[in-house]
Amino acid sequence: MMLTSDQKKKFEENGYIILNNYFSQSELSDFYIQYEYLIKTACEKAGLFPSDYDNDMFDKAMLEIEKVTHDLIAEIYDASSMMPAFLRIVSKKETESIINQLLENPPNAPLYCFTNRCRIDPPTDERRTYDWHQEIFYTIPKSKFIQTWCPLIRDTTIENGTIWLCPKSHKNGIADQDWIESEGKALQVLVKDELVKQFTPIQLEMKLGDFLIFDPRLYHKSGVNNSNEIRYSLVGMYHSALNIEFNTPKSIFNYRKESSRQYYDDFLKKT
Repeated sequence: MMLTSDQKKKFEENGYIILNNYFSQSELSDFYIQYEYLIKTACEKAGLFPSDYDNDMFDKAMLEIEKVTHDLIAEIYDASSMMPAFLRIVSKKETESIINQLLENPPNAPLYCFTNRCRIDPPTDERRTYDWHQEIFYTIPKSKFIQTWCPLIRDTTIENGTIWLCPKSHKNGIADQDWIESEGKALQVLVKDELVKQFTPIQLEMKLGDFLIFDPRLYHKSGVNNSNEIRYSLVGMYHSALNIEFNTPKSIFNYRKESSRQYYDDFLKKT
């Protein structure tokens, strides 16, 4: 798939484009089914009965699991990003072609997929709600990349806190920003207020299946979820591995409970 000249022009001018009906019902359904299984398993780990939430698995069950322990929600978050159905969504061949086109790479150039995740934003929970920022300082330093975002599970609306953008703000380059670390809240690297005020923000309501692609220098922020449902959204980045300044991060996986060595020692009684 190649972008039209008009689509590419809009991306260069506004800093983003939305591809409507980009993901098929089949792709989204596979993800839905696999994610639902994760929730059911988490219910069992939490001592809850999955059958109690058959008609409200993605909201009530998740909120009840959170009441028992946030650790299980964190497990769902991490597991969902490695599910085959999710990997098929983020690894779509057409996406690879589009990203390379926007990066002005050869059509089959290697991309490095980084922090592609399904965000979980519960109602009125703003611990991981980001104010106006660019992704530059949240990711691989000095990298050349394109950012993506889209609804998963259900549409994103103003009420459930869909994404905000400042069109054309990418033209200002890397903005002056403040690094803010606060206890109980995610790291915030925020664009100065006076820079944001130069632009007219918009909040994008998006249908399930739509796909937002945007310049990482574009000012954007999370919306506040004022609904009674959890907002599920895909966030991701595609870095050019051809960039001479690109350095591949080391993958570090930590065991949540016992390590493979602990399991070995315990199972074979190596004490």
